[in-house]
Amino acid sequence: MAETRLDALANDSDVDGHSLASKLASSPKNGTLTRNRDGSFSYTAKSGFVGTDTFMYVATDGALDSRPVTVITVLAPNRAPVAKDDKATTMAGAAVRIDLLGNDTDADGDRLATLLVRAPSHGKLSLNADGSYTYTPDKGWYGTDSFSYRATDGDAQSGVAMVSITVQKVNRAPTA
Repeated sequence: MAETRLDALANDSDVDGHSLASKLASSPKNGTLTRNRDGSFSYTAKSGFVGTDTFMYVATDGALDSRPVTVITVLAPNRAPVAKDDKATTMAGAAVRIDLLGNDTDADGDRLATLLVRAPSHGKLSLNADGSYTYTPDKGWYGTDSFSYRATDGDAQSGVAMVSITVQKVNRAPTA
């Protein structure tokens, strides 16, 4: 876990205008706390700890002490989303809607968006209002096309996911 500096005296004052110092009154249970020379504290949570931890300090002017309390909320570090490969099938000349994020996950529950990495070679891709995409194959083309994307939660990105689209040839009945 990263060390967090807490300027404990930043919002403390003395009505008489005396300078203040901080004194540790009780230590946190789920991390370590160091008092710095400037009166601030440096807090490091124990590995893997997420939640609320508490330590107490008092502001003192040398004659009187304040009431003690400080609360720290330790948040889990953001984890990158996981994007999974997708497949779709359509007929030549027909568009297909693909929900890229439908099988992707984010362990933190963050809302996801897509970042296009490589566009398809034989069709056009358009973003729909609901976040899905519509793939439209080029006129007369059939075969397998692909494109790639990453999922993002705004802070972190997934690895690259591939989307494979099978465009089937339209089998027309013979004319007599």
